[in-house]
Amino acid sequence: MKIDSKKHEILVKTFNQKKVSAWIFDLDGTLINSEWIAEQVLDQFFKEKGLLLSESLKHSITGRRWEDALNLIMQSLGVKLDVPHEVRLLSRLYLKARSPIQWIPGALEWIRSQNIPMAIVSGSTREEIQGVIDEGRLKAFIPQFWGAEDVSRGKPDPEGYLKAIDALEVDPKEVVIFEDSIPGVQSAQKTGATVLGVESSSVDPQDLTVPVVLSDFNEWMAFWNDYHP
Repeated sequence: MKIDSKKHEILVKTFNQKKVSAWIFDLDGTLINSEWIAEQVLDQFFKEKGLLLSESLKHSITGRRWEDALNLIMQSLGVKLDVPHEVRLLSRLYLKARSPIQWIPGALEWIRSQNIPMAIVSGSTREEIQGVIDEGRLKAFIPQFWGAEDVSRGKPDPEGYLKAIDALEVDPKEVVIFEDSIPGVQSAQKTGATVLGVESSSVDPQDLTVPVVLSDFNEWMAFWNDYHP
């Protein structure tokens, strides 16, 4: 696979003489094709309560923790929910709907080819992340991850990414973060790391304020393996 010439030019400028000491990944929409599943689960969940989620509301909650998504929905629709209880229900429904996991093309191959520190920082629950680690047999490559329960403030707050960078003991300027959502990109950029986008069915690539939005990890490898053979 070849990378688009314009993307290649931007990436060359971005990584010119740049040292990379760690890769950090978002999960849903970045490593696995699942944002649309979470959206469908939420949509159906609220339809059964007699509530309809507008497209703009669904767009605004993409990339956020279940807890934060529910709080936004309550504010928007003027309803009250038992958030911890609803989070447990939504997570169970989502895990069932997500199986079998659909990997973003090239994601597994890229992770398994790397020998520098890596981590996942996601708004997903730890159970949801662990399921992906287990199915992909990635524990040896990504022994550490941060989920919804590990932060007091979800994306776009940088807390999760800052915790990961601190634990990996790397300079933020030497970290590359892959993200697919607006809150995720905002969160990652606040750390000082280099942030690259990954196309997601739930987000318009033009809405991501990053140097490059990759179609998938096959496109990324087409650049990186040529640039750093």
